[in-house]
Amino acid sequence: VEAEEKMAALDDLDLRWHMVGRLQSNKAARAAGRFALVHGLDSVRAARALARAATAAGTTAHALVQIRLGGAAGRAGVEPERADGTLAEMAAHEGLSVDGVMGVADPDRPAREQFARLRETAGRLRALALERAPMAEISAGMTGDFVDAVAEGATLVRIGTAIFGPRD
Repeated sequence: VEAEEKMAALDDLDLRWHMVGRLQSNKAARAAGRFALVHGLDSVRAARALARAATAAGTTAHALVQIRLGGAAGRAGVEPERADGTLAEMAAHEGLSVDGVMGVADPDRPAREQFARLRETAGRLRALALERAPMAEISAGMTGDFVDAVAEGATLVRIGTAIFGPRD
């Protein structure tokens, strides 16, 4: 809803919108066709829902598989050790292109080593050479740690706080 309001307010501009955050299956239809890239696909169920919605809309959804880099048990993402199988299942769905990986560093551990693990995972997944998974993107780093992310190969960074200030 928040994104839709911002999209409507800036409709006269030629912008490519990215959805940052975990995609819930029940929101997939709203995301399909609206976003150039979805950062945060962390389950085959959500991938299936997004692919189905994109196909129904006559488009292909582009997304990144979220890799869990650590932290509390409730943090979202696919465990790096299980990412190969998860990616293969996601890429099996017509209507979806898995363009790479994304990860959020655990703030209680050094970011650089976590982003190195994400880069290594991305390379392993890229080597699978799956038809619907080009795996060219690494989305990592936020305002406080984007320098480490770029040093470890990030192609996309999320620096909203530096641009917009802290959120309420």
